[in-house]
Amino acid sequence: MRNMTKGLAVGLFSLLASPLLAASLTLCHEDVDAYPWIFGEKDGLDRYVMQTVAKRLGLAVKYRPLPWKRCQFEVKNGMSQGMFSAAFSAERSVYADYPLQPDGQPNRAMRMAQDRYLVYRHMGSNADWRDGEFRHVRLAGIQAGYSIGPELRTMGLTLDERSSSTDDLFRKLDSGAIDVAIVLQGQAAHALQQFPQWTSRLEALPEPYRENDMYLALNKTFCRQNKDLCPRLWQEIRAVRESPEYRQLQQKYGF
Repeated sequence: MRNMTKGLAVGLFSLLASPLLAASLTLCHEDVDAYPWIFGEKDGLDRYVMQTVAKRLGLAVKYRPLPWKRCQFEVKNGMSQGMFSAAFSAERSVYADYPLQPDGQPNRAMRMAQDRYLVYRHMGSNADWRDGEFRHVRLAGIQAGYSIGPELRTMGLTLDERSSSTDDLFRKLDSGAIDVAIVLQGQAAHALQQFPQWTSRLEALPEPYRENDMYLALNKTFCRQNKDLCPRLWQEIRAVRESPEYRQLQQKYGF
């Protein structure tokens, strides 16, 4: 009996000491190329960060490319545990957790990426963005579901938010359907590479609309149930983003 008890104790210890099965995680991201963050089948800086983080933490991650508004809906309703990369907004913070500082503001050190919004107009247009004010802008275009929508509306802008890509916004701008397109710098550069005819007809205004920090945003319920995992994810994102390998990839993508 004593030997049996000893054997059971050893077996229990071995079970507890053995590595756990990799946790699973479902993350969604935008389903159109967003150079240099996500493009092609599985290329881009954001995909590199998440794949490296998953490997370091032993996570089995399922990636779901979705229209951006649908991706946000899935995170809000727990169908996906997180989305990347997402700017912080008060609306999203109701259902998604971000890495925060003690004052409740996003912790920029834990960001996944940084991009800037540029304001494009047709050459020869008098539409303008200067000193925090839009001038001669009747209709501005942004991509569907992007976080800048509410703040632009509070500035009095009428928005076209139906486009799913920068390419589509530039087509509208080139045709005169909108007065300005407010787009992320990396996506704009990629669109102009793909369609060089626009470089002689569209121009970015000198003053960016603003810098944008992008994060891995995680469903609040998921983080309540995985209190240790969510901070570890953000910490590893920082470690990967600050690594020499990441900087080399940035140089490769010209960003």
